[in-house]
Amino acid sequence: MPFLIERFDFLDRSPASRAQAPDGFRAAAARFFYDIAQSTAAAPSRALKQVVPVERLVFGSDYPFRTSLEHVRGLEAAKVYSRSEIKGIYAGNVGRFLPELAR
Repeated sequence: MPFLIERFDFLDRSPASRAQAPDGFRAAAARFFYDIAQSTAAAPSRALKQVVPVERLVFGSDYPFRTSLEHVRGLEAAKVYSRSEIKGIYAGNVGRFLPELAR
């Protein structure tokens, strides 16, 4: 999604889009959760971080195509997220917004 943000920003100029998302696409997109499956490398991580609040990122592994360990190593090697942001991605963000899933 981050790579298409220019298109969404352009659509925000249309009255029909404004009727569906009065605060614009970015505000609407910031309310969703995004898992980091297949997005642990630096380039997509930086793009995602510019479009979505880090508090809305959650851990996803895309198993069985990649392992959880591969994603952990990828996130940490990319050096895009701070240690506290990574902790949030691993479990804290889910626990903060959806405590029933963090048990």
